[in-house]
Amino acid sequence: MKKIPRTTEDIVTNLVIILRIFIYMEMIPIDWYIQSPIDFEHKQYVLFAYLQRVDSTYLNKIVSPHLLHLEKLETEILGFKKNLKELESDLKKQRYLYFDNDPKNVFDNDKIKELVDIVEFSIPQIHSRIQIGYKIANKYKQVIY
Repeated sequence: MKKIPRTTEDIVTNLVIILRIFIYMEMIPIDWYIQSPIDFEHKQYVLFAYLQRVDSTYLNKIVSPHLLHLEKLETEILGFKKNLKELESDLKKQRYLYFDNDPKNVFDNDKIKELVDIVEFSIPQIHSRIQIGYKIANKYKQVIY
């Protein structure tokens, strides 16, 4: 038989658990910036909608699980940016070895440029929410999961 919450503390604890489950279900995927459609304006709206949900949980002094998810997003985006630069550098080196034509920008593709713009725009937005999350976690002493 289920235990029925009898005290206010039990009710609040159950509500917090339900709220955290609900919040967790509303996270954006780690690879949200490379999913279709690749459109800067659309990705701005997706990111801002997610960050608005994060901000609302931060206002309630709840940082988990969004804080760790934001860190994972930032790590993924920074890794993508680093790998893209390495790929561009490697392709330029190979281009000089095998082709005699004039060097051009390796990534003249509009979608790649759009991805770079999305990544460049997203990094400071996500990083600022991470910093705010840690300030809240330190001030209100929470377990981060």
